[in-house]
Amino acid sequence: MIATVTPRSLLLVVRLHRVEVALAALASVVVGVAALYVTWRLGGLSVPEACFRVWNEVTPDTEYCLAYLTTVGTVYNEEAARVYAIMAILPAALGLLAGVPIVGRELEAGTAEFAWSIAPSRRRWLLRQAMGLGILLAVAFGFTAAASGALEASRRVLMPATPFEHLGLYGITAFARMLAAFGLGLLLGALTGRTLPAFAGGAIVMAGLIVAAGFAREGWAALQPTVVVDPVTDPDFDGEVVGIAWLDPSGAFVSYADAHARVPSGVDGDPDAWLWDNGYRQVQLGITRSTAEGWQSLEVAGWLVGALAMVGATAWVVDRRRPV
Repeated sequence: MIATVTPRSLLLVVRLHRVEVALAALASVVVGVAALYVTWRLGGLSVPEACFRVWNEVTPDTEYCLAYLTTVGTVYNEEAARVYAIMAILPAALGLLAGVPIVGRELEAGTAEFAWSIAPSRRRWLLRQAMGLGILLAVAFGFTAAASGALEASRRVLMPATPFEHLGLYGITAFARMLAAFGLGLLLGALTGRTLPAFAGGAIVMAGLIVAAGFAREGWAALQPTVVVDPVTDPDFDGEVVGIAWLDPSGAFVSYADAHARVPSGVDGDPDAWLWDNGYRQVQLGITRSTAEGWQSLEVAGWLVGALAMVGATAWVVDRRRPV
């Protein structure tokens, strides 16, 4: 009966891990409130429509925009940037903080043998423990993820942004990263039986997974249909730039490699300089915003599948591991 998942049994788990719960809740609330505050600050800025497109170059006709742009830039660089910096590490930190002790502390303290002996099933014991912390963590960090998503939406109204900018630092992607870190913490705690090595190892693994996700995103983007973006004729392209190419003097498209192949073999120095000097114009290759935005659902799915896989692996380890 003690392993039955009931509100009372979940409350008992929360009491046993009250330090982790308190830290996770406090961090989530503080960062979420900070994100909402900056969102309110950005929402209160009244910027003329004409100033939205002059971030890179203010002309004599738009000099009045400088004051508006300076104010927006100050709020972003001094306030919003801090929130994004914290969100770069908070999902992984909270997920590991909650996940590692669930099995790792029981093994480290030598109480796993007793806890498992009175439970009808080790898997039911793990389910009760994981749900007790996981539900509260999901609620607390869900608030932070929603608040950071609101901040990003407000920022994009005022500042130009590519689809991949800040991806993973707000909203559902950050929430999915947290769940993956929670599952990883469970697994490493069960494998090592030590909380500190599991937390340190989890931090390293999560950093590697985030870097790998970035490489996967670049590889995926390189496989998508591209469009030619001429910075001169299409300065308002709002998709994602994935490469560069050239237009020859007649205006025909030439790939980057083919353009360099046209440079005479006896030319010394930078081949790009020769191309510019001979009437070629460099352009960008990009994928449209609608195409680029399709990556987010793939990354979220990847983190969620990884989280479920690690929770399943933890159940397998707990079933077969000796308590001491």
